[in-house]
Amino acid sequence: MLLRIGFDDTDHYKGGCTTYLCSLIVERLEKKATFLDYPHLIRLNPNIPFKTRGNAAVALKVECEDPEDVVDLVWNVISENYSGKGKADPSLVAIKGEVPEEVKCLSMRALHEFLPLSYVARVLKKVNVEQRFIKRGRGLVGAAAAIGFLESDFIDFTYELLTYRNPEFWGKPRRVEYESIEVMDRALRPYVFANIDYKKKRPLILSHGPDPVIYGIRGDFPSLLVEAMKMIKVYEPIDRWIIFKTNQCTGVHLFMRKKIPVIRPYDSLTVRGIIVQSPIVIKGGHVLVKISDGEKTIDCVFYKKTRLNVIATLIKPGDLIEVSGGVKPRRRGLTLNVEEVKIIQQVIVVEKKPPVCPICGTKMKSKGKNLYRCRRCKYSAEFVDFEIRHRNLPKYPLKQAPSAYRHLTKPREREGLESFIKKGVLIERWHYP
Repeated sequence: MLLRIGFDDTDHYKGGCTTYLCSLIVERLEKKATFLDYPHLIRLNPNIPFKTRGNAAVALKVECEDPEDVVDLVWNVISENYSGKGKADPSLVAIKGEVPEEVKCLSMRALHEFLPLSYVARVLKKVNVEQRFIKRGRGLVGAAAAIGFLESDFIDFTYELLTYRNPEFWGKPRRVEYESIEVMDRALRPYVFANIDYKKKRPLILSHGPDPVIYGIRGDFPSLLVEAMKMIKVYEPIDRWIIFKTNQCTGVHLFMRKKIPVIRPYDSLTVRGIIVQSPIVIKGGHVLVKISDGEKTIDCVFYKKTRLNVIATLIKPGDLIEVSGGVKPRRRGLTLNVEEVKIIQQVIVVEKKPPVCPICGTKMKSKGKNLYRCRRCKYSAEFVDFEIRHRNLPKYPLKQAPSAYRHLTKPREREGLESFIKKGVLIERWHYP
């Protein structure tokens, strides 16, 4: 029988890891079921305030003879590794046969919006699927979304190979050679991506928290990820590793477009509008820009860390732009934290040009409204000249700096690669042990 199992909310800020649990489950499940695909690692809306770290959920797609036995095994592993720490509400959803359309719709909404637990519970009750949870069951949102996402109409996906530490090294500094990461990246890109911020010479693949992950390499082909792993030098034993099929690096969280009046807190979206006032540089070097879609305005913040604050200072009132990012509630109203910007149309800037003295050829200085005086020969004249300033701002989408990437951000080097046909067939060795 075809069985899909999704689970989420097993990690917390002091430790734990949903993908690590998946690795344990896969190891124990191989004798009871046949895997029909790589485990699905699905990143959800990154702006949810009560998310646990990366806001990811995991789903398995298997063929088995005894679905209840398989669900029990998965839930037992989750329960055995539940520490009770933090605000985690471990949850599981199991669906036999095909995924209901209601769950697919829920999956796409979970990427862009805040979904109340009560709404998700109603959907799951309506389609009559099995669910298990601890405490309030907040993880049901991610568990259901992980099952439905790759079964919906969105065709772009990537892979990630995650390596894990031996428990005796948990909480200790990770020791990975930077030079080996750079050699790997230069040899295999653009088919591996988001590995290094070259400007800051900072590796992006390393985990930094108390979780058991050493590093994760993202790419478009599973076999290349295995080769990439062999090229990276790690000065501690790799306890286990596994390859996931994922929506990371696809930019899918920014696909939703809305008019400003219907934007809600915590939305991830793209909105188009006209600049209505000059950019304001605020404390920290961030830049505040106000845009209008003709019905309402919203403040957009270009943070210094993203390096988009530079382009933000060059836009002018009247420019038509498209901004993408996450919506946060502030005291003064909703604010869009910008992750990507595209300048659709630039206004023509006409500036006054100081005239040249017809007597001595010196540039004249303004002495009031349309009155100019030569600094050398004191000749005065009541006239003004104008010039059109060519701005030539880039017309392609501008992305935030690699060091500010979210898990879902589509890297520059991956633009165009989403059209590649990927077979998605399991390679012979896709996990260890």
